[in-house]
Amino acid sequence: MMVACESSSGTSTKLEMLHSLLRAGAAPALEIELGALAIHFAAARCETQVVELLLSKAPSTLNNADNHGYSPLGAAALQGRESTLSLLLSAGASDRIVWATKGVSALHEAIGIGKGNSVRFLLENGLEAVGGLPAIAGAMAVSVWYGYIDILEMLLNVEGGEKQEVWANQHVYFAHDGSLLRGVPGPTMATKFEWLPILHYAAKYCSIPALRILLSAGADTETCDLKGKLAVDHIGSLLPDDKRNGSMEAAVQQMLQKGPAFRVRSRAWPDTTATHGGASKVTQSSSNPVPKKTRTGARTFGKIGQRLDISRSFDWYVRKADLRFTR
Repeated sequence: MMVACESSSGTSTKLEMLHSLLRAGAAPALEIELGALAIHFAAARCETQVVELLLSKAPSTLNNADNHGYSPLGAAALQGRESTLSLLLSAGASDRIVWATKGVSALHEAIGIGKGNSVRFLLENGLEAVGGLPAIAGAMAVSVWYGYIDILEMLLNVEGGEKQEVWANQHVYFAHDGSLLRGVPGPTMATKFEWLPILHYAAKYCSIPALRILLSAGADTETCDLKGKLAVDHIGSLLPDDKRNGSMEAAVQQMLQKGPAFRVRSRAWPDTTATHGGASKVTQSSSNPVPKKTRTGARTFGKIGQRLDISRSFDWYVRKADLRFTR
């Protein structure tokens, strides 16, 4: 059934194959070694009718997460077809448990590939299903990590413009080795992680666009972390040596020192931004998109360079989950 769901056949042909397999006794709840089911592949393809058929035969698979924490809702979020997301949410799909235990949810997966339409749909129609408001701070950290500043702004507005300042001063966990943590570490892992303001997190990577959005939303540069350090003390601390740039770090320091000014007016962008964790590099040049005003009064730039081919996101999901089939 998984091979049928993965095939490039049209929906009607795929449905015929699945009906034949079901009549022959195929089990839609059968897992492969890493815990994935046929519904994961159907959801990743955004085959709404196929997902509906599989749920009608095995409703217990709705919230089944594979060994990596990917649920059918998370798989669907990688493509972002609203009809598939709506079907799953209407059926009661929820990533709350997997988010609480593994720090993974459909919201975070959508952010990881810059799928803004999925993020917006989940925030507006399924926020509780992806962890509710407690999941937003971690989601902001993911958007900073990957460099999706438009999504960061979306998350800052999750409760409306009047609450932007509250969200701009949220704390997040991050791993001392620089790896990404989306949820909350358990007691046995607490010593491996640090709890610090999102502004400090952005400063660690010299993410100038993220810093600009956070400062414009009201992030407080005078807030200390648990060790008594300010954001300015963290500048570039998680960048590899070959990515550190003195002029860029000086620009970040200047931004943080003039932080309060960002609450009342918009300044010109510095010329350079850092890249890390798969984020796109953005530099000002005549070939770049014209900056546009945002609701926070800041300026954001469209992404340049190579974009993710969304039509191949299913293959990306398979590779990331390390799923293998015997043809």
